[in-house]
Amino acid sequence: MFPVSKFNNLLKKDNLNYKVIYTAKTGSTNDDAIELVKSGKYINNTILISDFQTNARGRQIKKWHSQPYSHLAFSLITNSKLNYKSLGLKSLMIGVSVCEALSKLTNKNFNLKWPNDILFKNKKIAGILIETKQFNSNLVFIIGVGININEKLGDFTDDIKSKATSLNIILNKQHSREHILHSIIYRIKSNTKKINLIHSKWLSYCNHLNRKVNFNYRNKKISGIFMGITNNGNAVININGINKIFQNAEILL
Repeated sequence: MFPVSKFNNLLKKDNLNYKVIYTAKTGSTNDDAIELVKSGKYINNTILISDFQTNARGRQIKKWHSQPYSHLAFSLITNSKLNYKSLGLKSLMIGVSVCEALSKLTNKNFNLKWPNDILFKNKKIAGILIETKQFNSNLVFIIGVGININEKLGDFTDDIKSKATSLNIILNKQHSREHILHSIIYRIKSNTKKINLIHSKWLSYCNHLNRKVNFNYRNKKISGIFMGITNNGNAVININGINKIFQNAEILL
């Protein structure tokens, strides 16, 4: 079971004011967060944590593999005054924060695959799903994060064993999920105040910058050189000498 009391103590120690809601088993913490926002009873900076998600999902309606009690799965509800120009950067900031936290805690190098997959040596260790809802004059961000923490190789299904990894596999030891979550929340809070630095930070973690990438876009497979990102987080890909901007695509490494 996730140690909620220990996690709350870590938050208080750093004056991080967040409400924590723990559920042993749920369909999806993001779905729970959406319902909470719809009810109008949500509190800004609420973290929903679950040890077991039966219907966890990633980007583009993909199912996310989640190993109960080994995985770290949470959703963060946070709002912001309507400012559509900075939406993309705020989304990228989450991936940067997770990378920074994992790198600091493990002294290992983690990378980002556009837009927000976290990789270690080209294997996926974490995924992020960000959804937005408008509530009165605020835009509410529902930030879902799933990180492989204490999984063993045998915990992964055969179809993802060669593509996925965990902190336990990388370092051959168990990790306390509450300390990792605390570190991520701390980084998110810090980076929120430095949103102007996110563009350059994200590029420094990108593992396919100026490299040829294959990607799916509107059910078509396309190849090009990944040139970087725009100020609002869209991908800039050079196809046959022409830079084109993509908002929704899946890069295949």
